[in-house]
Amino acid sequence: IWQTALFGMGWGVGSVCFGLGLYLLGQSIAYTVMMGIIAVGGALAPMLATNPAVVFTSGGLLILLSMVVMIVGVVYCGFAGKLRDETGAATSAEQLDDQQNFAFAFLVCLAGGVFSSMFNLAFHYGNPIAIVAAKQLGEASSSFRANSPIWALAMLGGFIPNLLYCIYVLSRRGTWARFRQPQIGAYWLWAIVMGALFAAGITCYGIGASNLGKLGTTVAWLVFVSSGILVANLWGVFCGEWTGAPAEAIRRMRWGSVLLLISIVLVSFGNHLLP
Repeated sequence: IWQTALFGMGWGVGSVCFGLGLYLLGQSIAYTVMMGIIAVGGALAPMLATNPAVVFTSGGLLILLSMVVMIVGVVYCGFAGKLRDETGAATSAEQLDDQQNFAFAFLVCLAGGVFSSMFNLAFHYGNPIAIVAAKQLGEASSSFRANSPIWALAMLGGFIPNLLYCIYVLSRRGTWARFRQPQIGAYWLWAIVMGALFAAGITCYGIGASNLGKLGTTVAWLVFVSSGILVANLWGVFCGEWTGAPAEAIRRMRWGSVLLLISIVLVSFGNHLLP
């Protein structure tokens, strides 16, 4: 119980650092660095904790290869975003001309990646909770209801750092009164919808990971992160974010998306080959 809650709290710290990293280092570079760390950290740690020897099997090596392909895909997408944004206003990263400030921003991004990957560790180490819940419910441990106690603990742990940071920023800037402004009901509604969609996605992830065998948390995490980036790229295209972008930026975004798709295929096939 404490492992799940503490890893969830680490994820909450990572979420705060993730947002700060994007602001300090710029969207493209920061996103590339942090998503790469999140993908590898969240996938590799459960794999090594479950059975390190499996790394040297054909399936394990294929899963490692999928991680490499995924990181290359993330880098391609990150550089595509950088090329696209170069035609616009200067990013925060371009304003960080002081080496010390850049080092601080990079450390924030590093913390954002490492701590954010703990979300998957919370689910991995919370598996005994799902087993106990399944026995009480008379269901499989991969069911929606059996997995729910894990997410309740992990998200509660993640809620605390976010709440404390929000209180700190609102108090320091004196912006509490903005919550009393008229006609803000739509913002509350969209925030609730966004949270509900996130919870629904995480619930589906938990069910899928529980049904993918011993390395389910590793395999599912790679598919989960790759799919998230792919969908974000697609929405960017539909919303016109790439309209007028340089041809080189579009080409890199396409190659990055293709590599992410290949990584999903590789990790799926690697999981199939596991003993």
